[in-house]
Formats: sequence, structure tokens, C-alpha cells
Amino acid sequence: MRILLLTLLVPLLCYGQKVYVTKYPWQADKLVYITDYKYQADERIFVTEYNWQVDNNIWKFVRYEWQADMKIHYVDYKYLADMKIYFVKRKYERSK
Repeated sequence: MRILLLTLLVPLLCYGQKVYVTKYPWQADKLVYITDYKYQADERIFVTEYNWQVDNNIWKFVRYEWQADMKIHYVDYKYLADMKIYFVKRKYERSK
């Protein structure tokens, strides 16, 4: 029963919006590539300063690893990435 609960909770815990950027790729949950244009990205992300604004595709970068819901690492090449993102300037431009 415990194993079943853990397997159901892992996807919920890994998909968070408070983000910590790791130093090495093996420490990260997701490898991320930042695209130059919106149409190239899988997700369009808006960055906020406040915890209460955190929502779907609204990220807040945190200083410490224990505060984060998701850990990412930036990669230099598209083919290495798990997710391609584009940072938007306005909240309503994000993908929902």
C-alpha cells in the first residue's frame, strides 16, 4: 500500500513552480533549454517575485534547494533538454 501511495505522489511532487537552478545536470529533475522564440518552446514561462503568485507556468526562483518544488539545470543544446522554455514578459502570455 505504501509503495502505491509513493508512486502516485511522486508526479505531484515533481511538478512544482518554485524552482532551484542546480550546478550540475545530475542534480536536476529537469534539463531545460531556453529558446530564442515563443514558437520553438514547449512551455512559455512567466517569472514572479512572490510566493502567492506561483501557479501553472508561473515560476519563482528560490535561493535554497530545500525551498524548491522542482530543480532544473540549463543545457546548451536542444537535444539534451527535457523541456524547452521561453520566458515571457507578461503574465497573460504564458501557456496554460
